[in-house]
Amino acid sequence: MNLLRRIFVTSELLDAPKSRLGQRDFAIKSLKTQIQTLWKTEEVRAVRPEVRNEIRLGLHYFQSSLFEAVPQIYRRLQTGIERVYDDYDAYHGIQLPPFIRFGSWIGGDRDGNA
Repeated sequence: MNLLRRIFVTSELLDAPKSRLGQRDFAIKSLKTQIQTLWKTEEVRAVRPEVRNEIRLGLHYFQSSLFEAVPQIYRRLQTGIERVYDDYDAYHGIQLPPFIRFGSWIGGDRDGNA
């Protein structure tokens, strides 16, 4: 899971402006190495993972993405509301209620896909 994340992050360097050609060459070389490493990992599990392993995997993705993304969504929406409604006399700093909810079926099917 860490390797897949590194491949994703490194692949974003390929979209860098052309003025950073050295960085692009580094990204391509790094991607080749990462993909070769991934190729040598176990793609199909011989044994079903235990529920605790699926929970650990799910928490990894939760920590690596949602802790950044959720506050960012709320900040952007709050900024948009303020930008649009700040000039209205009736606007008194509306605060966003929690509207994002999370659910999971981790461990429910025991297929290893958290």
